[in-house]
Amino acid sequence: MRKVFRRDGDSLLRLGGEAFGVLLPGTTLAQACDLAEHFRQELATEGLLLAGQRLELTTILGVGCFSSSHDGDADAFFKRVDGALYRAKREGQLPLNTALPEAHGGFSRLLF
Repeated sequence: MRKVFRRDGDSLLRLGGEAFGVLLPGTTLAQACDLAEHFRQELATEGLLLAGQRLELTTILGVGCFSSSHDGDADAFFKRVDGALYRAKREGQLPLNTALPEAHGGFSRLLF
């Protein structure tokens, strides 16, 4: 993760289990989606080397933009983005979903 999200101010977080988060201050939603897609591709290309064997890795990502007028606080924001992530997992087709406050009940999909 640090290879892709390496700017000063980028913060990597473990949210629990196999869930991780990245805070990208001063980043637009489009830029965050580009970085997320770059990370997904890097992970798929590099995989994981374990005991001399390369294992294939895949990921599903949820991306959101904090809106103080919509979210109010960080807990509401994380809940919204977490919802995008779990919707992506349920659908199982798209590797990246976004949580947008202004789109159809708080959720929108980006196709890559």
